[in-house]
Amino acid sequence: MNAATLQATVREATFDDLPSVVAAIIAMREDTVWRHLPFTPNAEYIGQRILADLQQPQHHCWVAEEEGQIVGVCGVELVHQRFIPDFLFVQEWALWVLPSRRGEGLAYQLWEAAKDWGHAAGAHGDIHGQPMAHGEYLKVNWWGEPHA
Repeated sequence: MNAATLQATVREATFDDLPSVVAAIIAMREDTVWRHLPFTPNAEYIGQRILADLQQPQHHCWVAEEEGQIVGVCGVELVHQRFIPDFLFVQEWALWVLPSRRGEGLAYQLWEAAKDWGHAAGAHGDIHGQPMAHGEYLKVNWWGEPHA
């Protein structure tokens, strides 16, 4: 079966996904502006942080899975804006798709799941990295009133 006929499923990450999510986070580092920083990712620390995050209601993580393989990941948290205490928003801490699967809309599906969750949880907007030709920048979106 070739990649064109396969279909990934976006779902909430589970504790069983932890090794694959950690591997995706490390791959994401090598794939983004973070690759230029002089440090080596600490897989044990990353795993501990994600494990703790999966147990917190203000953190959430989704994976795109296909035939038992994680091909994408999106992690977010609900954060109050520092200077506007009533402004709750979804902040991305990871959004990555396997290079061979890019261009299929998986990152969009993962990000939409995160935004839907945030909106239902009372968020007013989101902030996330936006890939550009010469690196990344942060993008802020205001949604208006939450659904909560």
